[in-house]
Amino acid sequence: GETVPVPDLVLQHTLAEAHAWARDLRGGTSLTEIARKTGRSEPYIRTRIPLAFLSPRIQALILDGHQPADLSIAQLLRDRIPMDWTEQARRFAFGGLGTNATS
Repeated sequence: GETVPVPDLVLQHTLAEAHAWARDLRGGTSLTEIARKTGRSEPYIRTRIPLAFLSPRIQALILDGHQPADLSIAQLLRDRIPMDWTEQARRFAFGGLGTNATS
């Protein structure tokens, strides 16, 4: 059946921040400078930057509000984000992602 999107605004906002921070780091801005500029602590930024490396499909589902109901920033931080996209889909319960299964 059709599910109604339930956007997680905190997750969406943190995902956007993670992308901005990753872009700044790639551009040569130091973590210390990003922390000073944003008012966030270095550990806060360091633990959230990996969100920028979630698979494009998972990011799109988060932005569309179609992430698993129990997925949260806390879970993503606690479970560590693997670099492998199939493993991400498995670990964070994005059913059918990363496989050839058709729904």
